[in-house]
Amino acid sequence: MSASPLWLVGGLLAVVVLVCLVKAARRSSPDEDLPYEVLLQDPRWKSLSRQVQAEAGYRCAMCPARSSQTHHKGYMRRNGKKVVPWDEEYIRRGWLVPLCAACHSWYEFGKRADIHEHRRVS
Repeated sequence: MSASPLWLVGGLLAVVVLVCLVKAARRSSPDEDLPYEVLLQDPRWKSLSRQVQAEAGYRCAMCPARSSQTHHKGYMRRNGKKVVPWDEEYIRRGWLVPLCAACHSWYEFGKRADIHEHRRVS
């Protein structure tokens, strides 16, 4: 009995996925080549961001509003490669700051959000 072409394609696809996963696991930092926007969606970053905000009582470091984002004061490189945003060294250096969306936008990009709206105490 001959094998179905669909079965062969499915088996080949599974092998390709497995090889990619093994290669990724062998790299020293499998996340280093991903775009920064993708790294910020990682559960490890989201968890660390929530931790930083909780430790600050969910208050923006620049105004009395409730924090909703975590800002990196700087970015690190090791051996010429970027360091993932959730690396513990950022905490040790105090480089993570809780900010509201308006202050983060202003601080990061110089975009002036509605100053009166975000300066309300929640």
